[in-house]
Amino acid sequence: MTQIKVCGLTRPGDVDLCLQLGVQRLGFVLAPSPRQITLVQLDSLLRRGPFFWSAVLVDPSPQLVEELLARECPCLQFHGAEQADLLESYRGKARIVKALRISHPEHLAVELPADEYLLDGARPGHGQPFEWAWVRNRRPARPFFLAGGLTPENVAEAIACVAPLGVDVSSGVEEAPGHKSAARLRSFVRNVLATRGAGAD
Repeated sequence: MTQIKVCGLTRPGDVDLCLQLGVQRLGFVLAPSPRQITLVQLDSLLRRGPFFWSAVLVDPSPQLVEELLARECPCLQFHGAEQADLLESYRGKARIVKALRISHPEHLAVELPADEYLLDGARPGHGQPFEWAWVRNRRPARPFFLAGGLTPENVAEAIACVAPLGVDVSSGVEEAPGHKSAARLRSFVRNVLATRGAGAD
């Protein structure tokens, strides 16, 4: 069963809609981005829960990570140049996800101490997919979510081609950076559910 993660959430109403639609994971960006939120904003959004959430980070300071762990962050998602020893140091404290920027098949052969990988395009946040067919012959050594250019229009094809643990969408369901389109989000969830042989509400 393919899980759904919606990333780059900034508004309470979008969080509420994700929960209404049964989205399994919600992602909040705590790194420089048009979708970046502050810890104060994060605290406000977390009050819409409970739910499973990921903190999206790029080479974060130890202080920021400690602030997140103090909030019982269930999942740390690293998108920078974080080295294996840093990833290993946080294992057991939260679920560790390492994002891989895929622009060549060899990038799928990486071995890092993470619980999961996130397979993304070469320019995360820009809605650009990589060549999904590469995964058929070189599946990563860890469970993985697929990101990068996913939309309501192509997510069923992506799932059929890649068979990921889950799919991660951000810009593909937006009307503006950090502002999700209710219609596109509903369509995305409906199309993922259709790949399970089920229908969306």
